[in-house]
Amino acid sequence: MIRLPDTGYIQAIKELREVTFNSLFARSVVEKHVDGKVFVDNLQDPRVFYVLHPYGMALLYGDVSSTFFESELKDFLTRNKNINIGKWVQVFPLDISKIIDEIIANLDPSENTTIIKLKRINFKFNLERYRNFRDKLDLEKYFLCEIEKSVFNEFNGGVVPKNFWNNAKDFISKGSGFSLIVDEHPASIAFSSFVHEDMLELGMETKPGYRKKGYASIVCAKLIDHCLENGLEPIWACSSANDASYELAKKLGFEPAQHLPYYELKNIN
Repeated sequence: MIRLPDTGYIQAIKELREVTFNSLFARSVVEKHVDGKVFVDNLQDPRVFYVLHPYGMALLYGDVSSTFFESELKDFLTRNKNINIGKWVQVFPLDISKIIDEIIANLDPSENTTIIKLKRINFKFNLERYRNFRDKLDLEKYFLCEIEKSVFNEFNGGVVPKNFWNNAKDFISKGSGFSLIVDEHPASIAFSSFVHEDMLELGMETKPGYRKKGYASIVCAKLIDHCLENGLEPIWACSSANDASYELAKKLGFEPAQHLPYYELKNIN
């Protein structure tokens, strides 16, 4: 595939509107909320798009009848370094998953990349269920504050704001998030990993020493309250293998709505 100059992202936006599941991470790239990459099968007349978010998530979408899927997809997935094309790949339409499944079935052991098929769950927010949970929770008992520059820069982990935004300035001006302070230090955070129109996708992280204390549900509730106060729909998605995220989502009133295939690329060199 060929790297698309950011001046041509309008072509990727048009096709992305046809995707029927949560693709906010891809929108963040093509709408230039974050610095990612877009690849196409042909610069003059693109029919296939590959949008790569800097966190490592990618979306492959476009015309499944393109010759790209027959002649180029296998090499693209197996002979490129993962750092260049991402780690986790979602596809649209889902017919593309059948093509990748066939590639997996016929991979030679000498290939440089292992492709693992997984399942991603998109949730739908149930306001009534959330209120039933929220009514039992007294947030006034906790010290919660908005995420500032120092927390953005210094809070480390797998799912933290600096992995989803270019810098603290962009996050503070366009996103939102909260820290739960314990022992005068941020113990758990919930933040907007993506914000588009009236949708805000939640990300959260708790420092290892503070886990299994219920802090994640508290700080996430603070962010969900913020969403409801500002007319935003809370969005949640996770791997089916992430039991902690799955159970937290249900606790907060989210219900599984879509189970979608996605692929993890692992370089074995």
